[in-house]
Amino acid sequence: MMAFKGYNSRFLNPRVLNALVTTRNPLSLISRTSVQRRCFSSTPPPEFPQEPKSTKQQIISGMVSWKSVLLMVTVSAISLWWVDNKKKEQKKKIYQATSIGTPSIGVPFTLVDHNGIPRTNADFRGKYMFIYFGFTYCPDICPAELEKMARIMDKLQKLGVDKFIQPLFISIDPWRDTVGQTREYIKEFHPSIIGLTGTPGSITKVCKGYRVYVSKNDPLEGNDDNSYLVDHSIFFYFMDRNGKISNFFAKSESEDSVVQKIVDIIEKESKPVVLEEQT
Repeated sequence: MMAFKGYNSRFLNPRVLNALVTTRNPLSLISRTSVQRRCFSSTPPPEFPQEPKSTKQQIISGMVSWKSVLLMVTVSAISLWWVDNKKKEQKKKIYQATSIGTPSIGVPFTLVDHNGIPRTNADFRGKYMFIYFGFTYCPDICPAELEKMARIMDKLQKLGVDKFIQPLFISIDPWRDTVGQTREYIKEFHPSIIGLTGTPGSITKVCKGYRVYVSKNDPLEGNDDNSYLVDHSIFFYFMDRNGKISNFFAKSESEDSVVQKIVDIIEKESKPVVLEEQT
């Protein structure tokens, strides 16, 4: 076995030593072998462990997270409180606006009754006016509401308070609702109802004064010019003995409810009547 200067044979692997002896260029073998081992090594590169956060850093991080959550919750609560408070203030203003004072409903009028006699609102002073606005050519709603008015008057008669009330039917269709037409129409309902009509100008004035919505439609196709319908609001108006609004009743309110409210108004105002000067 050959001896090589700088190599101690006791520390060399026999296979490596044999290769060194048999090859002409041992250094190239050693270099090639080491390169191959490096190129095809399956050992992953070493991982350098990260330094764990200190306890102090963890505490600070936790405090920041909780502070953020607490701040967000606080801001949300304040925002909700502010919005809720604004809504309450708005409702309060609306309530105050609707509850202070008396609504401006009602106006002096000069019309003609179903017997051709001129009538003004002053003729009914001292009595409660129970008013319905409609038109005689109405196919369904007006007849139904006037029948409802008749039943209410019958119930009030049984209670002995009908003598304080004057039911009125005021036409919103002066072009077709003549005196004769109005007379023939109202006699189908209750004998105490007085029908009122007038000129287009006088009817327009009283409708505006009572805040009645009126819209005249075009004539029906294929018919004459008098075949139109009239859209209008559906209310009963109950005016006090001085001609001021006391209450109003929608179409959906029951007869018994209307009767009870009218009786309550009359009982509440059963003191002697003090007529105000006509303006």
